[in-house]
Amino acid sequence: MLDLDITVIYTIIILWLLLIILNKIFYKPVGRIIGERENKSKTENTEISSMKSDIEDRASKIESVMKKARKDSIVISEEIIKKGESAREELISTTRQKTTDDFKERMVSLESEIFEAEDKLKGEIKSFSKKIEGIFT
Repeated sequence: MLDLDITVIYTIIILWLLLIILNKIFYKPVGRIIGERENKSKTENTEISSMKSDIEDRASKIESVMKKARKDSIVISEEIIKKGESAREELISTTRQKTTDDFKERMVSLESEIFEAEDKLKGEIKSFSKKIEGIFT
């Protein structure tokens, strides 16, 4: 059968001491480090998720601001176009009026010149007719 001597007891005591020493020196620190890493990983994951939600919120805010800016720019450009068109129409109407006024003035001056020329021609015709009359009579 089995002989139990003192070496078996020493072996059990050494194994028990080795287990206690390994538990204090290796298993507890490794377990603590693993626990710390798990806690750190959890906190980093929560920070990442909060940062991600913050980024999404900021992106949505930026997007809404961009949409508003686009709408405002469209409104402003339409206003500028309307102002330009009204200024163009005003310029055209004033130019037309000025052209019409200038044309009327020129027509009046031409009519007066025509009347003066007619009067001058009538006078010259009378003097020529008198000279011709004087020659034939």
